[in-house]
Amino acid sequence: MSFRSWLQGKKGGTAGRDRKELPSSHSPRHLDFEGRLQELLDTVAKAPESCSTTERPADAAGTVAIRNGKVVITDPAGRGQFPTIAPGAGVVVFVNGKPIQGPTIVTSRFKVEVYAPRRAAECRMKVRVSESKLEAYLTIERRKGQEFKLDDAAPSPRLTVTATVVQETEPEAPTVEDVLRLLAEEGITYGIDSGAVLNALEHEGTVLVARGDPPVPGEDARIEYYFPDSESVPRVFTGDEDRVDLLARSDLVCVAEREVLARKTPARPGAPGMTVTGEAIPAPPVNDVEIIVGPGVKLLEDGLVAVATRQGRPLLKNNQLSVLPVYVVEGDADVATGHLTFQGHILIKGSVRSGIKVRATGDIKILGDAEQASIVAGGSIDIRGNLISCVVRAGGLDAIESTMVLRLEELALELELLVKSIYEIKSHPSFRTVGANLENDGPLVRLLLDRKFHAIPSLLADILEPQNSPPDEEILHFVEECAQRYTGLGPVNIRSVVEIAADVERFKRIISTCKRNIQAPGHLYASYVQNCTLEASGRIRIVGDGCYGSELRAGQDVRVEGRRGVFRGGSITSGGNVHVKSLGSPAGSPTKVSFLPGKRVTAEEVEPNVILKAGRQTATVESTGRLMEAYLDKDGLLQVIKLRPDRVKG
Repeated sequence: MSFRSWLQGKKGGTAGRDRKELPSSHSPRHLDFEGRLQELLDTVAKAPESCSTTERPADAAGTVAIRNGKVVITDPAGRGQFPTIAPGAGVVVFVNGKPIQGPTIVTSRFKVEVYAPRRAAECRMKVRVSESKLEAYLTIERRKGQEFKLDDAAPSPRLTVTATVVQETEPEAPTVEDVLRLLAEEGITYGIDSGAVLNALEHEGTVLVARGDPPVPGEDARIEYYFPDSESVPRVFTGDEDRVDLLARSDLVCVAEREVLARKTPARPGAPGMTVTGEAIPAPPVNDVEIIVGPGVKLLEDGLVAVATRQGRPLLKNNQLSVLPVYVVEGDADVATGHLTFQGHILIKGSVRSGIKVRATGDIKILGDAEQASIVAGGSIDIRGNLISCVVRAGGLDAIESTMVLRLEELALELELLVKSIYEIKSHPSFRTVGANLENDGPLVRLLLDRKFHAIPSLLADILEPQNSPPDEEILHFVEECAQRYTGLGPVNIRSVVEIAADVERFKRIISTCKRNIQAPGHLYASYVQNCTLEASGRIRIVGDGCYGSELRAGQDVRVEGRRGVFRGGSITSGGNVHVKSLGSPAGSPTKVSFLPGKRVTAEEVEPNVILKAGRQTATVESTGRLMEAYLDKDGLLQVIKLRPDRVKG
């Protein structure tokens, strides 16, 4: 119901009734109000009908403008967006007293101020010192002074205030004195380059203005030796030879009396350096060396020159220079010469006859045969002829020690496996009941030695054989103690497996020490070998018809090669790799090859009944084959390849 209808209803109906009910004293006042209300109603009725409806104004975005450096803001209409203002280059804008960095919404109620402040001319100098303190760099940054005028801007919903540069001024140029003062403040006092300073004042960028002196390294003392570092030199063949022996390709090195063997160049100390901050840099230290001489060598010129005092073989061992004389036997070594023992090298141009013993601290070379003889050298042995029923040892005590190391490594491995087996048995649930009454581990050790580790007593007995016993008294006593502990009733007295583990660790230390003691391994070369025992701290190499019914023990590689390269009916124990051209006998004579983990055995041909042993694992070749290779795989298992599996019995 409209206000007008309501009023008419009141006038015609309720109003009349009310008027009758009102007291007479109120009637005139009431009639006056009703009259005025009726006049208002008539006025509204006479107004156009459209005036009764209010129209919503149109939407319009707000704007911001700049006029004569002042900000003019127009608020939006309707649903229009509020304007934003942002400072441009060289312009600062404050909104309600706070500077803004980017577009900011404003209204006409905000206090917005814009400025284009003057930028003062500026020249900055910066010094950088390198990490080594050997270089100093000067950087000069120049910036012109600028005065700005605010640009007028038409009204815009998004206004960025800009300014125009109206004047520029150059910064005051620094002087040489300014640069030197700055360098002094930074502690740079040494190596200043005045020309570089002037260059830095004239150009933009970074300039090296000071350079220190790096220390000059000296030279270590050094020794120059005037003889080959090998024990032999290649032989020159004329081409007229009917047959060239692979072992005859070199001759022993020999020097004459009064020959200069070595010369020392003294150490030259270096020069200290200086940093750009005036700190001294010490020169690196230099090392000095001395010529250490042994028999057959004399020092001259205050120890700077070493001269041979006799003819012989120059030897550099453990940094000591010696000359070992060479004893030459023009014919055979036989009953006429007697036994030969010499502190140096021996050259026998003939043969070594039955029963003769040849001993030398250096090398031994035999151009003929050797039969039923004993030949021992502290160095290498070279036998060009046949070697029959002989005992030959190259490397002297080193050869004994090298062979002992092979046995000790096998013994240490067996003891280590014994420790592992004991721990495995004791960790088994059933052992808690069976072994509950055992006071110590002795009975268990005794049982394992009898049933599974019988190689341990055998190895100990073998090491203690007179011809194999360790030369070192301390090692010998320890091996004897172990023989008592692990043979007979000795194992029963072992209280704990920890005692065995301690023996393993001591054996490993002994092995490591023995290997370090072998400084210059002695090698053994032969052409034909039959029924012999050969030992070498280094390599054994047989070139010719081969080796039959013999025992070979080497600290390094064993190679049987040449025209036939046969190894039949015997054993090879090697600390290195083993290569045989033809391994084993067609008749099936037992032939054994023992090698260490990490090494390999190869053969171009292999015959039946060849036994391959690595650690505790063995494999037997049961039939003829070609291109055999044996090794331990990554899991420690012995692998024999190039043969059908059914022909190898593990």
